[in-house]
Amino acid sequence: MFGSVSSFIKGNAAWVAVISPPCVYPRAATTGSLVLIMTNALADLLAEGQRCILAGASEVGLHVSAAALDAARAAGDGTAELAALTQLGTLARMGSRHAQAQRWLDLAAAGYEAAGDADGQAQVAVQRGQMALDLGDYGEATEWFGQ
Repeated sequence: MFGSVSSFIKGNAAWVAVISPPCVYPRAATTGSLVLIMTNALADLLAEGQRCILAGASEVGLHVSAAALDAARAAGDGTAELAALTQLGTLARMGSRHAQAQRWLDLAAAGYEAAGDADGQAQVAVQRGQMALDLGDYGEATEWFGQ
């Protein structure tokens, strides 16, 4: 991981305003077909992580997403934790960090399975299928996409 939320904040003071305020208003954040209910700050961190990656700031995007994971765990927000794990796996896959991606996707898959969340499991299967495509394993990709 990239360290704790507090150590991330020390190096990135702008995020203090995002993480520090009490989160009282839940907001829906869409991740693929799954709608997640989480606090504003966690949803904002996840969205910012995606924006950074898409803007070419991969390291920042991964740090922000890791901060969202740490914050979700600290808050005991299992929904946000699974969303952050899935996002970290997706972003690591997009950055060709396949070993990291596999670890995060494995954690997300276990969480979705324990929760009985078929949509979450499908999201992880799609990412695993895409990773297999990235690595040229078309047979494995077909298996994952078939799930």
